[in-house]
Amino acid sequence: MSSPNLNLTLALVGSVAGTSPITGTSLNEAVNVQQLLQLLAGTGAGQADTILQQTGSIAASGTLAVDLNGAATDVFGATVNLLHVKAIILLASSANTNDVQISPGASNAFTGPFSGTTPAVAVSPGEMFLITKGSGSQVGWPVVAATGDILKLANSGAGTAVGYTLIVIGTST
Repeated sequence: MSSPNLNLTLALVGSVAGTSPITGTSLNEAVNVQQLLQLLAGTGAGQADTILQQTGSIAASGTLAVDLNGAATDVFGATVNLLHVKAIILLASSANTNDVQISPGASNAFTGPFSGTTPAVAVSPGEMFLITKGSGSQVGWPVVAATGDILKLANSGAGTAVGYTLIVIGTST
């Protein structure tokens, strides 16, 4: 089992220029939003002890079932047994022609942050999907071994394979 100490920082810094529709004057609004997700080693709130990271490709029109508890291995070759997920990051290769889709599995679905009858997020070439639930008092989204632990990745189209990197961070308890 790995013992991560992770800092995930989102920073959006810049400005937006425009003209006021009321006064006609030029305006320049500063944008400075920063959010930190810090996950120290452990299994409680604000902690993580397990990282699933895999890079691969999915055949044209193909799908891939990612088992978050019991079938996948971490970067050290140890079996991953996630019981709570605190962050999901999906990076789609910029060389892709099609989108990479992420959703709950067709069976034994890990629903986590997804809701609705057929939830899916399409990640375009060179783009990323990131969602977190791991700071403060949050214990993460529950993973239920053998009944709620499958995350599905899919290639949105025919003709070419898609490349991806998936990172799932969580705890084993």
